[in-house]
Amino acid sequence: MNPTKSTVVCCGFALFLLAGCSSTAQDSADAASSSVASAASVAASSANQAAEQARTAIEDVNESVTQLQPDLGGNLGIDVEVGDCILASGTLDDAAAMPAPCGSAASNYRVIGKAPTNAECVSDADSYYYEELMIGGEQGALCLDVDWVIGECMDISGDVAQRVPCDGGVAPREKAIEIIEDTADADSCPEGGYAHPERRFTVCTETLTS
Repeated sequence: MNPTKSTVVCCGFALFLLAGCSSTAQDSADAASSSVASAASVAASSANQAAEQARTAIEDVNESVTQLQPDLGGNLGIDVEVGDCILASGTLDDAAAMPAPCGSAASNYRVIGKAPTNAECVSDADSYYYEELMIGGEQGALCLDVDWVIGECMDISGDVAQRVPCDGGVAPREKAIEIIEDTADADSCPEGGYAHPERRFTVCTETLTS
């Protein structure tokens, strides 16, 4: 089960290039070519730095959140710790999970707690994954939040959240734009978001439909 958005501008990067003038057409062409190559290098570097900064920011917030959720035990077949991330797949009735690097294309949930049963997860967890004994009864559960990355998008319309490109697509995508701490609702978000009232933080998102 995925979280429900509470409803209540997009930021961009600009790259300014300055190219010098030369006395010959060839010099101008060389300068332009060099400027384009330099611009591509700077743009790639800026994009990588922005992505890393976004991941670092959300890692910092998530680390402060995970401190509220201890490892309460349980016996699971997947080897992950609180603060790690997973790729969850399947359906609510037939789920699978495997470790994945946080913030990567392969990750969709962050482990914010571990418990013997999913009923012992914090009440505002986005989802959970559990395993059952052959004779019935849970033997362990992972308490989960969507692994948001600022500036990137998730499709949470199905049973399992999926990281998707922000551009194109048919299903609505939720683009993470900000994380606000010490709040129990989404009133401070421009377009709504996903509130976690027990742990008091909200992920503000922008809904993209085209």
